[in-house]
Amino acid sequence: MNVLSNLKNKLSEDFIKSILTVMGGSTFSIVLPIISTLWLVRIYDAAQDFTPFALFISFCATLAALANSHYTTAILVADTERESITMLRLTLLINVIVAVSVSVLLIFTRVPLLGFLNASPSFYYTVWLVPLTVLLMGINTAFTQWAYRFKQFKRVAVNRMAQAVVTMLCQTAFGLWFKNIQGLITGFCIGQLIASCILAYRCLHNDRQLLLPVPHGELKKDAVKYKLFFRFQTPADIINVFTQQLPSFLLSKFAASPADLGYYGQAYRLIVAPSSIITGAVADVFRQKADQEYKEKGNAKAVFLRTAKILGAIMIVPCIVVAVGGPWIFKILFGAQWQSAGVYAQILIIMMLPKFIASPLSYMYIIARKQKEDFYLHIYIVVSTFASFYLGYKLYGTTIMMLTFFCINYAFIYFIYFVRSYKFSKNEKFILK
Repeated sequence: MNVLSNLKNKLSEDFIKSILTVMGGSTFSIVLPIISTLWLVRIYDAAQDFTPFALFISFCATLAALANSHYTTAILVADTERESITMLRLTLLINVIVAVSVSVLLIFTRVPLLGFLNASPSFYYTVWLVPLTVLLMGINTAFTQWAYRFKQFKRVAVNRMAQAVVTMLCQTAFGLWFKNIQGLITGFCIGQLIASCILAYRCLHNDRQLLLPVPHGELKKDAVKYKLFFRFQTPADIINVFTQQLPSFLLSKFAASPADLGYYGQAYRLIVAPSSIITGAVADVFRQKADQEYKEKGNAKAVFLRTAKILGAIMIVPCIVVAVGGPWIFKILFGAQWQSAGVYAQILIIMMLPKFIASPLSYMYIIARKQKEDFYLHIYIVVSTFASFYLGYKLYGTTIMMLTFFCINYAFIYFIYFVRSYKFSKNEKFILK
């Protein structure tokens, strides 16, 4: 308690209040799905249901990065409110274009693609929900960035809570009704739909300036002004999300057991989800606060160090608990058949601890306009991720070794991001050699 009290005293009152506001919604939206998992694992099967669901989430996350990484971040960091509005319009337009393009591509590629990934037959039908889900995720992300710009953290918190409730109710109801994958995927999609509608309505209703017309000339001018986000952040974000989802794609193809992907997906979800209650809330507030201090003071070193300390102090204990008792925890919560997921959770901790600390702070790359360097680092990420899985598969042929090599490599990557982000927070003219 003394450690947390000291850390709290070091943070500003406004900073703490904002974190707690976001954390309130995040806690509910993350804890509720975890609790619902206790009965969902008894309704759905690991191989037949959770494995395709993990594949569906991977598809949506990868394509959402393609749709959202162009100008979404610029909504928050744009120099003026007018420019922020044009960035929001551009983001929504790009999301629509991507969703339509994905729908067209699925007509021609879904059969060979899903066959290559050994997807279950029912996934051939629910894959049509991918374009809609990607569009809804894009709408949600765009309006979330707008809300953050004006410190409307409560608005985002309420939205996340609504999404969690709807998703849980739908997945449970559809699971009992359909008895197959349609329940998990359909429930997730409906949750995204409700959340997007609520947040978009609240933003448009309360911030009437969003409804004002934007001349085509201004839209084009601002797109050119923030083209750095398009040129470097877009490919970097796509590579980043793709490499995070790559284990799902590769396990779907190469895992010895069809259930391995389901076990991995559940392990990843249950490690990341509770931790995101803290790291997600801190990261959301850090972005706004660091951007503000960087503009006003010329650096964000103070808020960077405060955030790093609180993340490290809070996350170390949960990570040790999972590293020591992962299999036992999963066995107690979900049954003996899910013990393998606990083993995968132990391996994932290798990269998760540095991720929880470095990932939120890496937003300094955006604030300091270092997207070009970030892009080059992501080239290394995608190459090294393929190499890690290749070595694990060729040398040992087991899921455990593939994940071990993958996690060790990612731990090294997060170390690099932390060091470089700290340099940027000081606003030093430090050149990577």
